[in-house]
Amino acid sequence: MTTLCIDDLAPRATRKPDPRSHDPAAIEITRHARARMRRLGVSEFFLDLLLRFGNARRAGDGRRIRYFGRGAFRRMENYFGSFFGAAHREGLFDCYLVEAAAGDRVITLGFLREPRQRRAGTAPPRRALPPGTRSHALPRK
Repeated sequence: MTTLCIDDLAPRATRKPDPRSHDPAAIEITRHARARMRRLGVSEFFLDLLLRFGNARRAGDGRRIRYFGRGAFRRMENYFGSFFGAAHREGLFDCYLVEAAAGDRVITLGFLREPRQRRAGTAPPRRALPPGTRSHALPRK
């Protein structure tokens, strides 16, 4: 069986060199990340999309969080054409991964529990905490 590569999906006439190109075989995926991939049903192809096109944000200690944002979808549309339309975006928007400082290892990945706020200033107002509680976390049963 042949493995699907991102470069195979782009139309030949519109292929542009990818400034973030990397060798997927050179990136190590930790045991924890592999277990999360199996549990969440995330393929290596999807991981490659995140590494290649995802927005990056610092996560402390040199690690980076990569996620799909508007810029990532713009880059994918420029690279693939209209292959990644609005129908494909919804399932991808809330996925993220954490990579090591050197960028050579994927530490973990997941989906956000609550969708992130996409525009500054549109966060819903926080509810007041009930008396006697210290956080919004649900009590254990």
